[in-house]
Amino acid sequence: MLRTHTGPDTSPEDQKTTARRAAVVLACVSACTTLVIGFVAAINLAVPLLAASDLHPTSSELLWIVDGYVVVFACLVIPGGAAGDRFGRKGVLLTGLFTVAAGAALSALAPTVAVLLAGRVLTGVGAALVLPNCVGILVHATPAEHRGRALAVWASVSGIGGMVGNVGGGALLTGGSWRTLFLAVVLVALACALGAAIAVPHSSRHERGLDPAGTLLFVAAAVALLVAVIEGPERGWTSAFVATAFALCAALTAVWLAVELRVRHPMLDPRLFRNPSWPRRASAWSSRSLPTSACSTSTPRCCSTAAASACSAPDSASSR
Repeated sequence: MLRTHTGPDTSPEDQKTTARRAAVVLACVSACTTLVIGFVAAINLAVPLLAASDLHPTSSELLWIVDGYVVVFACLVIPGGAAGDRFGRKGVLLTGLFTVAAGAALSALAPTVAVLLAGRVLTGVGAALVLPNCVGILVHATPAEHRGRALAVWASVSGIGGMVGNVGGGALLTGGSWRTLFLAVVLVALACALGAAIAVPHSSRHERGLDPAGTLLFVAAAVALLVAVIEGPERGWTSAFVATAFALCAALTAVWLAVELRVRHPMLDPRLFRNPSWPRRASAWSSRSLPTSACSTSTPRCCSTAAASACSAPDSASSR
């Protein structure tokens, strides 16, 4: 078991060995973090190739291809961390990395848009298992006196992950098809899994509830909202379909709030929002981390939206 602290009886040589091992763990979890965050930005660059591919996706399907990963990723991050606490962070991290690889492989070989979307969702599930457990593993593996610096390095890597995705994705897509990007993710995910299997120590487990009901309701509400937002421009914001999606989102959110206020271990306790210090902490975190993420993802995201809207232009022009 890797020691996470040094005491007065620890020899200088042991301290150096522990520090070296912690540095290897930091490098490993940083690579895993870069993979799952960079993929958010990289997929945006593939939208023009996807629009012109033999899959012939519609504009709304293109948006689903881009957003499916992000929505599942964001909704399952908290449950992914809870799973690591309960079943062991190393095992859940490895499961997440293999799931990312499997989802990316499914997307790379997808013969239809539906299969591609399924692969994107599966990859998002894997990413949600990877990211929160990287933090827990890093805290567990780093001596207390070096923990602050290690977390600062990891946070910096998280911030520049989108930029790495833009650069790496652009390089892969310049001379190849969109499938090349997904195949590269498979290889990187497997390499990260190999590194984690060797370098990451095991951690203790905790009897923490997973709140499956709250998780499912939260994901369903988010998906309903995304359906309304994506389908609104095509079907009309006042159409029955979009109005129903918005109403379903509101209803599911209300049920989610009721459930979370009653369970012993909620996925996300709504009472946190009553804490006066919580908004200040969230704002402080956002001011530090969001500018870099926005610079690395907002421009490609806007481009993907424009490309999704324009992908049907040739068809409409030809019809005239």
